[in-house]
Amino acid sequence: MQISKSLNPQIVVARNGQGKLLSKLLNKPLKSITRRTNRSEVLDLICRRNGYEFRLIRRWFAEEKRFCLWLSNLSVKEFTANDIMDIYRCRWQVELLFKELKSHTNWHRFATRKETLVTGLIWLSLLALLLRRSLASRLFPAVSLLKAAQNTEVWLWPIIENLLQRAWSETCFWLEKAQAYLCQNAFKTPQRKSCKYKTLDACFERLNA
Repeated sequence: MQISKSLNPQIVVARNGQGKLLSKLLNKPLKSITRRTNRSEVLDLICRRNGYEFRLIRRWFAEEKRFCLWLSNLSVKEFTANDIMDIYRCRWQVELLFKELKSHTNWHRFATRKETLVTGLIWLSLLALLLRRSLASRLFPAVSLLKAAQNTEVWLWPIIENLLQRAWSETCFWLEKAQAYLCQNAFKTPQRKSCKYKTLDACFERLNA
């Protein structure tokens, strides 16, 4: 989990991002380790606070000039510091997906109290989200999925309607219209360098490397 920067435990074991032991950091409070005293971009630490020991990952984001902290109980032998950070980014991407699911698929209320119908509607909503994301990405690789989700009645609904009616020529027409609309209205905002590797695909690529 990501934690508050106000945490200041004592360092028991210290390694850099490559796993090299840093004996000079032992028994020091976390906040005493600044960019001046240690230039490691990533620190993989075992810390102690109130009698409890825990693993703490700290990374320096140079472009934003800030530290980010992660608390984990995953084994140092099985998971590197980079693994921990990638796993957290995957969790965050899943959270964003469900935020989109709730915000843009009318999950605020259902017009039924039957459990089976509600379950079916939830699955249909998830399928609709995956369809929307997949189609938008194929039509325009630089698309902002959040922006694409906001105006589906403009670009997605006509495609679905014509597909259901098997109107193939009209479907092709609306696919071209959708591509033009997404290129103009759903362009992804350029990301900071530190954010480029936070996408779900980028995380999966590193975890499977």
